[in-house]
Amino acid sequence: MAREFHLDISELRRAIESAPEIAGKGAEEAMDAITDDWVLEARNIAPLKSSNLRKQIKGQVRDAGLDSSIMVTGNAINRTGGAGRFNYGYYIHELDAGGNEMQTPGTEKKFLEKSVDERRWQRYLVERVLSKLRRMGWNG
Repeated sequence: MAREFHLDISELRRAIESAPEIAGKGAEEAMDAITDDWVLEARNIAPLKSSNLRKQIKGQVRDAGLDSSIMVTGNAINRTGGAGRFNYGYYIHELDAGGNEMQTPGTEKKFLEKSVDERRWQRYLVERVLSKLRRMGWNG
């Protein structure tokens, strides 16, 4: 189970084309920071019967440059007696499972969706790339 989104960087294309290496460094830094932020936010609101689900929430930046995206997963695997492996992260998130037992105050079953702040992260990406370009002398 995973959720991802793509950030619109169309307003940065001109800047990126004029100094692709510098802009790429800024984008890499921003995407890493956004990934860390999303993982932290998802962990903060994931159901908490035990800490296993929160520990298993992980994120990664996929691809590079203008095609990069972030994927955060919440796959919490548990061995069930004789039945093999059971992904209860998926069970809680996608199948609305666990009843009220999984819904303690301050938690969300849809922890991957509820933790997304695309507007804030979009602004952060733009600001980070433009800041990096300006520090290197770009005046666009």
